[in-house]
Amino acid sequence: LIAAVSYFFKNRLRDAYRISRAHLSHLNGFLAENLSGILTVQLFNRQEKQMAEFDRISSDYRQANIREVSLSSAFSHSLRFLTQFAVAFLLWYGGGEVIRGTVTYGVAYAFLNYVRQLFQPIQDLTGQLNVLQSALTSSERLVEVLDQKPEVVDPPKPVPLKNVRGEIRFENVWFAYNGEEWVLKDINFTVEPGQTVAFVGAT
Repeated sequence: LIAAVSYFFKNRLRDAYRISRAHLSHLNGFLAENLSGILTVQLFNRQEKQMAEFDRISSDYRQANIREVSLSSAFSHSLRFLTQFAVAFLLWYGGGEVIRGTVTYGVAYAFLNYVRQLFQPIQDLTGQLNVLQSALTSSERLVEVLDQKPEVVDPPKPVPLKNVRGEIRFENVWFAYNGEEWVLKDINFTVEPGQTVAFVGAT
């Protein structure tokens, strides 16, 4: 019964922890982005919209956290129920045997203590299992980040720059997000050292 209950909750707990950590990551990213760009948020008067979005993201995280805690509690309480069920069964069956004289009271009492001693480490392991599942989920996300391949790779033999002045020159620059939908068309300009240049237009 213990093995069946553990197997039933194992994957469900892992999925719950995984979803909860994904929502937490999204929440942290949203907070970091908005706090670092607070001037931009104020400039575009998006305080209420960003607060509404934050409420939605934090609500998703809260729901995921509730599911995680609920499953964890259900798992530990299921094992506690099995413990009490085993004790109750032993009292019922062992008590009957004592009344019939098949076993002595001392033997029944010893078995009762043995059952409690058997289940105590299992209940302790239940708490450790929850911590382990959480750690495994966090390590999965860490491995995902570490396994990301960089999109921009340094050339094997980089060409050293000589006489750098800070001047930037765009010559015949074309750019499109999709196919032939050009955003920049044959752009030519020079940015002098110390000069600030901005693109202004519809995004």
